[in-house]
Amino acid sequence: ARSPPAPGGRPWPAGRRPVRVCATMKILVRLPNWLGDAVMAVGFLNKLRAAWPEARVEVILRRELEDVVSLLPRVDAAHSFGRDEAASLAGARRFAGRVASGGGFDRFYCLPPSFSSAWMGFFTNSRERIGYRGQWRSWALTRAYARPAGAHRAVAYAHLLHERLPDAAHGIEVAIAPDPACGPSGLPDGHGPMSGLNFHSEA
Repeated sequence: ARSPPAPGGRPWPAGRRPVRVCATMKILVRLPNWLGDAVMAVGFLNKLRAAWPEARVEVILRRELEDVVSLLPRVDAAHSFGRDEAASLAGARRFAGRVASGGGFDRFYCLPPSFSSAWMGFFTNSRERIGYRGQWRSWALTRAYARPAGAHRAVAYAHLLHERLPDAAHGIEVAIAPDPACGPSGLPDGHGPMSGLNFHSEA
């Protein structure tokens, strides 16, 4: 990339030519509140990296999910909040202000469907705020899409990237890496195969 011209269009004096710095895209993602939904968001994060490989990706999540961050694909920073901080709209606004204190973001993706999550994103100093409409929150988003009818949760999350990545909702991979300290199975020593059930899931 060429440097910008000097004032008046004249050549820059020797040794005075500025260096053009390409700023890194900063993206903030509001993750879902529940463990199962946060895992479903892994597909979105993978697609996000495909869309912007060099971007800095930060996430907002509930404090109870902090341990999940290390399992998520290539997250650069996490901002966690407690129940007390998000118990009111004023508290959510203050928390968002602290998140934005580092200079704001180019994009904010709001995965939960709640009004409070979009409200929080509105105050993160994000140039673009993307999510699904509903619960009177479209005013807080710069791009409020209609959620695809009948879509699996992982597909719906990834669909938010469709303008940048037209095939975002296809070929979604939802997988988390086990803790290396637990061995190949991802389970603590002494534990055999385990199964889990997720009752009342809407995914």
